[in-house]
Amino acid sequence: RLEQRIRTVNAQIAETRQQLDDLKRSYAAAERRLQATGAVGPLPDWSVLLSALAAETGEHVVLSVCALEPTPAGEEAAGDEIRDPQRVGALTLLLTGFGRTQRDVSDFVLRLERISLLDSVSLVSSRREPFLTDHATAFEIRCSIGGEKGDAP
Repeated sequence: RLEQRIRTVNAQIAETRQQLDDLKRSYAAAERRLQATGAVGPLPDWSVLLSALAAETGEHVVLSVCALEPTPAGEEAAGDEIRDPQRVGALTLLLTGFGRTQRDVSDFVLRLERISLLDSVSLVSSRREPFLTDHATAFEIRCSIGGEKGDAP
């Protein structure tokens, strides 16, 4: 009877080890999926921002550059911790282009200020330049995303 009991316990141990190995493999697969989802999941849907920009350009503004960059460390609010590279932190949106007139550029800046995705909007420069067969107002605009409202980018 003792030998039978030992065989039964050894069989249970072997079965338990097999179940444990199966669980370890399942856990490892789930962890890989979670890491892959985490690497992609928290990334924002930038199409929302691009759609908002396209809607605000109107008929008299043309964008030539639309660049999104991390805000340099010196420009982030004091006391910010080092950010996780997988997470999107403060960003600077650079827009350059042409407006038919200075008024068109000013109106564009005002429309951008109403976009809730943008924390601040600053007209960096504007100047009259030749454009096609006439002249237009070239501009550079910087916007902050993910900072405090009103902070300069």
